[in-house]
Amino acid sequence: MKAPIPEREEKLIVDYIYLDFLIRALEEDRLSVRSIPFKIPEVYESLIDEQLKRLRVDIVSARKQLRELKIKVVGPKKVNEDFVQYDYFAHGYEGNLRFWSAAMDYKGTKILRKYFMPNSE
Repeated sequence: MKAPIPEREEKLIVDYIYLDFLIRALEEDRLSVRSIPFKIPEVYESLIDEQLKRLRVDIVSARKQLRELKIKVVGPKKVNEDFVQYDYFAHGYEGNLRFWSAAMDYKGTKILRKYFMPNSE
């Protein structure tokens, strides 16, 4: 169910959700790098760490904006094997956004490319 909020606020919520999604994914990847027998694992870890720092700065900024607008985002909550849901509370309304996991992976990859390769587009 979608709450009647301004489009820019909904975009901020979605941006926050994707930042959270990417941070979780990179943290898992960072742990995987340690267990994979790379020749120089420190290089991969430092690449991931650098982008994690940038993502965390961006999510702190988004969280601050959400707090100023009195919007709270809760999640993720797995709906089933294909969908994940985030609930949000804004201006006395409760809403939720459901995302198809495959679509989140696709869009998350596009966003992450901008972090790893800012001059590629």
